[in-house]
Amino acid sequence: MPLQTNSEPMCNVVTKRFIQAVDLLKEKNLIKSGRQLAITLDHFPQSMNAILNGERDVTIDLLRKAIEHFPINAQFVFAGLGTPLLETEKEAELITAQPENNILYIPIAAQAGYSEQYFDQNFLSELTTFTLPQFKNQKGEFRCFEIQGDSMEPTLFTSEKVIGSLVRRENNYSSIRDNYVYVVATNHGIVIKRVVNKVALDGTLQLISDNSFYEPYSIPVDEVNEVWSVHVKISSFNGSPSHFQNGFQDKMATMALTIETQSEAIKGLNRSLEQLLKQHRSSNMVR
Repeated sequence: MPLQTNSEPMCNVVTKRFIQAVDLLKEKNLIKSGRQLAITLDHFPQSMNAILNGERDVTIDLLRKAIEHFPINAQFVFAGLGTPLLETEKEAELITAQPENNILYIPIAAQAGYSEQYFDQNFLSELTTFTLPQFKNQKGEFRCFEIQGDSMEPTLFTSEKVIGSLVRRENNYSSIRDNYVYVVATNHGIVIKRVVNKVALDGTLQLISDNSFYEPYSIPVDEVNEVWSVHVKISSFNGSPSHFQNGFQDKMATMALTIETQSEAIKGLNRSLEQLLKQHRSSNMVR
């Protein structure tokens, strides 16, 4: 016998605010229906209807696209601040304009918090942003993550940094190219690995380290919050002449010690051979 319940469908507070914003979009004739909204955002209409009916929660990826396409107030959706829709065209321009510093930096100290608050605009606004020439005029979302640990050596080392662009979830992360390097963010933390896309096969992403000491492992795609495709590595560099000279001198000193040790060993071997020859001559004379 099927279970019956009179309780209302459950959805989180962010989903409820998103529904409020969509209702206002309909009132202002900015969209005609949930189906139109789904098609505009390249989303499945059935899934959109389930979200708008409070039967399932809206995803972060869908929220991003909705905020990019419509005057939805991100501060309201994520933090309950202000009104569901941006009230003036000026406000909309401020939100949708491409910032000059369009790369958000996630240092090691912030990565634990990022895993839990990656959708929180208040948290993100407190982090450092910057840009590089090749990213200055590019559209899209970019993150810079600091490396910790040796699992990706010799490709990536501790304290180096990588910059990646957001990978969309569409079609089971179909844009993920096997064995390329990605940043994968889950509720359990952030890892930087080579990825093999097995979502269509068994619903997982396989994560592979460049350091052969670490075994590959897989995680369910349902546990993945974000995936960032790595494009740039930032490394520190010490090119001072003194540093080079010191390193060269150290190598020369090591080589000199090795040669001296080998010379002593050769002298000892020669002495042993001479003693053996003398003994051999003596035994022949006795005969």
